[in-house]
Amino acid sequence: MTIKKRRSYPSGGDRLTDFFFRMIVGILDSISVRKAREIYNPKNRHEKNICGIISADRAMIYLNVARHKKINEPIVSTLVHEVLHVMMPGSKERRIHQLENILYIRLTDSQKRYLRARYIPKHITKAHNIDSA
Repeated sequence: MTIKKRRSYPSGGDRLTDFFFRMIVGILDSISVRKAREIYNPKNRHEKNICGIISADRAMIYLNVARHKKINEPIVSTLVHEVLHVMMPGSKERRIHQLENILYIRLTDSQKRYLRARYIPKHITKAHNIDSA
């Protein structure tokens, strides 16, 4: 009989934020993250260069690295945003943005570093010198 080792996650002390963090990690374990040059909004083809998008089958997240660098938005924030689309399908973009902002503020620096180190490919952050905070 093999004993499954329980993974240890960075904790923030806030139980609700830690709960959402573990859910985000669980979802990201089954999703790939890739870099994209230009991303167009599928609902408005004239709006290009959005920060990120999740594929229709919810198996891939594409991050627009150049856009993050230009507007100086944390890439981990976009990663959280796209995972929230998986957690709450059918929710309006405004609600997703609100929850993303609340959650990103409440995540600890160690939780943000964990997401960045584990789920954002190193060639994306290294080549473009993008920070998570």
